[in-house]
Amino acid sequence: TDQVTVFQLDGEPVRGRAIQLSDALDAALRPGGESRYPEAVARLLGDAMMTGALVAQSLKFDGRLVVQCHGTNEGAVSLLVADCTTDGHIRGYARWDDAQLTNILLDSRSPGASTLLGAGTFSMTIDQGPDMDQYQGLAEIKGASLAESAEHYFAQSEQIPTCMKLACGQVQVPGGQPAWRGGGISRLS
Repeated sequence: TDQVTVFQLDGEPVRGRAIQLSDALDAALRPGGESRYPEAVARLLGDAMMTGALVAQSLKFDGRLVVQCHGTNEGAVSLLVADCTTDGHIRGYARWDDAQLTNILLDSRSPGASTLLGAGTFSMTIDQGPDMDQYQGLAEIKGASLAESAEHYFAQSEQIPTCMKLACGQVQVPGGQPAWRGGGISRLS
């Protein structure tokens, strides 16, 4: 199932959201059952989609949120986009350079966000519809994971202390092909 759950700890100043993506993530990363992306790129895109879904579900209006990363020449991924609506629709896209990815994978089987994207930018765009101006915040890619880049974005652009942990990978479905699954948790202070 695909779901985002809100939580708050009783008597504590802790609130947040937890996410589980299965069918939506698998459909985006393996449309028609065929792998669209190399594994390292798919994991990064899955993290972007979960980040977008977690934040979109916290918005207090109907609209959409776009997480976008622009990579640099040091990385293999030049563009990463996750488009999430407040009513739960999600889609994603990544563009990468095969030769650069092959070179990166020679050094690491599981490269992180800063390695795959280089010293690029991380942005979030909030779209409240045609009658409202869009808002976009921007920060640098920072940290080994996309979650760390999101935390840095919230600290720099929004001044909101945030903690985010994400995991994305393939699981073997009994009697079927491997499928993409993801989960995560975000905490706002």
